[in-house]
Amino acid sequence: VPTLEIVHCGENFQALCSAVVGLFVLVDEANTDLKAKQLIYALLNHLDDALRFRDVYWVILDFVGQHVVSRHLNFDKKNAFDVSDKQAICLMDTYRLLLVMITRIPHHWIHLSQEELARLLFSTFHLLALTPTGSENAETKLIRPVNALALLDKSASWFKTWLLKVPNRNQLLSSLQESGLVSDVLQSLSRLSPARRLKSTNQAADIVELHTAQHS
Repeated sequence: VPTLEIVHCGENFQALCSAVVGLFVLVDEANTDLKAKQLIYALLNHLDDALRFRDVYWVILDFVGQHVVSRHLNFDKKNAFDVSDKQAICLMDTYRLLLVMITRIPHHWIHLSQEELARLLFSTFHLLALTPTGSENAETKLIRPVNALALLDKSASWFKTWLLKVPNRNQLLSSLQESGLVSDVLQSLSRLSPARRLKSTNQAADIVELHTAQHS
């Protein structure tokens, strides 16, 4: 489908985008998933309308949310860096596109109503906090949205952009708290083993470090 044809398709725009995004997880010999993502990237490069960008954002957010819950967009953490695993590559590419959307959306916030911005903030944070349905310990074994974004953007630069661009920082922080993402991250951190102190070759430095830790 020609990119410009989608851009100028009028009221069918969101439906066409949904149809294309629906192919994101279709791994086959024809590379359907890759072609669908390339089409969305091309579409984004032609979008000047903030409301059109918003429509694409909601389509991708809904798609990822539905497929995380149904476990069609999750894979074992041990396969996250397996370049021979086509399914894992496909899913990480989907999260990579989600990260692009999350990074760009702040530039369009000025065109959204306060109510819609609040809904967008909460929905995005809620998506990142989603866990797949299944066993109780599924979240410890599977890549989830929050894990994927951490792998792709370890410094969380997208969140720094959000803090800088959001019209009302209290609104963002409230949405972050209400979504459950903060408690989810803290719970994940609580399951990690304590970091081991690395012993240096400098005995004097070790003594100073130990003394500092004891009196901090």
